[in-house]
Amino acid sequence: MPQRPSRQQQRDAAALVDCLTRIYPCGECAAHFGELVRRDPPAVRSGPEFRRWLCRVHNRVNARIGKPPFNCDLVDSRWAPLGCGAAEEGQEGGGGDGPVGAGCELLGVGAAGPRQRK
Repeated sequence: MPQRPSRQQQRDAAALVDCLTRIYPCGECAAHFGELVRRDPPAVRSGPEFRRWLCRVHNRVNARIGKPPFNCDLVDSRWAPLGCGAAEEGQEGGGGDGPVGAGCELLGVGAAGPRQRK
């Protein structure tokens, strides 16, 4: 999620979370996740805000299944940006570390969009 997501990216992130509440393979888990999302809707106004929300919800799931919580203060360092530059920031001119597209090549995404399969 870019630092400053567009409105469409914000809608897409919220829609992704909403889909997960319905397609998660474990029905009981999907219902629990759906309840968590209803009580605490996704925070999608910025990349850091969305990552903190994801961590917070993940820790609620961890507590339910008896796993230790993850230190949400470490989210940004644990899941650092991919280094996709302009593509990652959602704007022209860069903003990530390294050359534009450096990290995105692994994922097949970037300013030119996803690679087509042959």
